[in-house]
Amino acid sequence: MADTNELIHKIGGILLRNAEAEPQPWDYVGWVFALEDGVNYADLRYKFLGKLQKGFEFAIDKDEAVAAMMELRDLSKGDDGVPWLEAMIAIRSSDNALRILFEFEDPERWSIGPGMLSRRFEILVGEAFPEALDESGAQAATRTRAK
Repeated sequence: MADTNELIHKIGGILLRNAEAEPQPWDYVGWVFALEDGVNYADLRYKFLGKLQKGFEFAIDKDEAVAAMMELRDLSKGDDGVPWLEAMIAIRSSDNALRILFEFEDPERWSIGPGMLSRRFEILVGEAFPEALDESGAQAATRTRAK
């Protein structure tokens, strides 16, 4: 059985290989994973270029990533010994920084409903990389001035 760091890096490596296998550039890529009943899971994959969300498919080693995420859930529990409800792993392309967050209380924390579409960058990328919220505003201002 692998330890938590090995599993996180394994999952991150699979996520990165999938992101780099697609031709379009990206600034942030991530995966939100929630085990629903011990067997079935729900997931949300995302890729952003600036604040624009791009489509993203898990074409490489998805089953391996799911198995690693389930093993990680078994190993990483809260103070009360209960495993997390959702995990989000995110990578920033500029330096390949990897962040992982666990949610133990709110199973809807990273859900994007119809009324939240305009906030998806803030909810998904901003949770993992809060500094991106400031960067994207600065990047947009720079692009506007450069025109």
